[in-house]
Amino acid sequence: MGERLKEAFDRLERRPGFSHRPQQRDYAHCVFRALEEGGIALLEAGPGTGKTFGYLVPVLLALEKGERAVVATRTRALQEQLWQHDLPVILEELSLSLPVALLKGRENYLCLRRLEEARLKLRWGPFLEELLSWAEQTRTGDLDELVGPWRHPEGRGLLSEVRDTPLGCVGAACPFFGRCPSRRARERARRAALVVVNHALLAADLSLGGKVLGGWQYLVVDEAHGLPEALREAWSMEFDPLAVPRLLGELGRGGLLPKGGELAALGRKVARSHRGLWAALEPLVPQEAARYHEGLVEGVKGPARGLIEALSELSQALSELGLPEEEGERAKAFSLEAARLAELVQALLWPEGEDYVYWWGRGPFGPALHASPVELAPLAWEALWSRLRAGVLTSATLAVGRGAGHLIRELGIPKERAWFRRWPSPFSYEGVRAFALAGLPPPDDGAYPEALAGLIKGALKAVPCRALALFTSRKLLLATRSFLSGIPVLAQGVDGEREQLLAAFRSHPPPVVLLGLDSLWEGVDLPGEELELVFITRLPFPVPTDPVAQAEAARLAAQGKDPFWLLFLPRAVLKLRQGVGRLVRTPQDRGAIVIADVRAALRPYGERFLSELPVPAQVIAHPEELPSALRRLFPAG
Repeated sequence: MGERLKEAFDRLERRPGFSHRPQQRDYAHCVFRALEEGGIALLEAGPGTGKTFGYLVPVLLALEKGERAVVATRTRALQEQLWQHDLPVILEELSLSLPVALLKGRENYLCLRRLEEARLKLRWGPFLEELLSWAEQTRTGDLDELVGPWRHPEGRGLLSEVRDTPLGCVGAACPFFGRCPSRRARERARRAALVVVNHALLAADLSLGGKVLGGWQYLVVDEAHGLPEALREAWSMEFDPLAVPRLLGELGRGGLLPKGGELAALGRKVARSHRGLWAALEPLVPQEAARYHEGLVEGVKGPARGLIEALSELSQALSELGLPEEEGERAKAFSLEAARLAELVQALLWPEGEDYVYWWGRGPFGPALHASPVELAPLAWEALWSRLRAGVLTSATLAVGRGAGHLIRELGIPKERAWFRRWPSPFSYEGVRAFALAGLPPPDDGAYPEALAGLIKGALKAVPCRALALFTSRKLLLATRSFLSGIPVLAQGVDGEREQLLAAFRSHPPPVVLLGLDSLWEGVDLPGEELELVFITRLPFPVPTDPVAQAEAARLAAQGKDPFWLLFLPRAVLKLRQGVGRLVRTPQDRGAIVIADVRAALRPYGERFLSELPVPAQVIAHPEELPSALRRLFPAG
């Protein structure tokens, strides 16, 4: 296939807009090598390398032998780019006729039965008319094709009503089964030689033993630094106050909870037991996530037993209804869900073993109970690596230092099959500078928010531009914001969320600063004058009180290993690399990276962070020196 790979890139490079990239060809040969030898390649390719075509071309050529491959991206934007642009170009240019498919999570598709129920309610006005018109024309049923309804709360409410969900699905008994968008999408995916998914769907498929995607031999994971998070979430358990009401609501919606009779009485019993359990849990669950053990929940086991018993009785009653066809299948689905919830409560309040960490905390819907695996390695080995013929894990940020050993260890990748290569970005970074502040208070000091705000204001006064300040906690973001008077400020969680804020930031004339939290550290493209200054307000170490990180650290310590160097530092370095990567997205980009956390300049481990920056960092002893350094970089400012 080596000669075919060369011919393929020769053809692509004759296409307008393409150019010869030696790094891209070298990268593609490494993907080809992994597929041929059965290895698991960890390939880091900086911005501008061309990694997307670099892995798609050799994978598509390999599939001509009849095998199947899955390509998983982290962000929906890249998933759409692959599907709408990159794959069609390669298939056309190389004259390939392989079947390919895009598959998203089930909830991204329209449920025709729910749409019919919404139509009969006649309460959604013009949004329903738009949705009905679209439903007649769409070939995929992918709700992301819609634009208008997503922009308005009422429209989003309608879409949440008609999205597909396994709860209450009656399968082949549904009158819309033949046209069901999510079922047809899954069928297309199972027939395809190459399937494009996201990390969450890949992880869900692995946790379900391959029931979603079917068998496949090759895997490419783009933005692979995010794979551990997706896998951990798929193998975790969660119980919140909405789970049981959701089931009861669907039962009522499906007409299976009449006003009288045994089922109605059981529904009321479940609701009472549910309220009793959460009334007992409410005063116990802390504001911040924390581990719990069986002794802490001993006092709620009585209400928990009551809920388990009520759910089990409801499940049994639903399974014995003996209803025909569609109603019978719906009752069966609800019976299985009631039984699942009973098992979930049992598992979370009677914790067993040491393979999972049990924790509680408060989220957007109130208190919740969780259980997460302490180690991913044995789960990933059983579900993935032991069955995979060959794989490629790739990202612009995989390495810490000279290799990706931290990712190999965390994911349990067999060392004898794993190998690492790295290609730096071909961009010159000629107009980019990095500064590490040594004269500010430490981030935990009470004086830090005001000092940080002064640093940001001084910088934007010196060089009026668009700036992004990345935070690791909402508390520090809000404290800093309170001191940022006199300059335009957009704050995540205050002035909007990610997409809304980015749109406002792009359109706002400079100077302006966007204060961002976790979701703005990666996956954000702001080229050219859309972003010219990035502040790292705190080195992004994992939260020390995070219960899963605590359990991982304890496991490493028990093995005689140092959690700081093997766990906390690698994750922080990768996060930093993601954050600073927001600055340079094209060869022409210029700007400055400012690390305001003095630990980068003063602590011995700070060099590990500074060495990963795209350009050498200049240590600035006094904050007052930063404006003049920026003026030298932006002479027109």
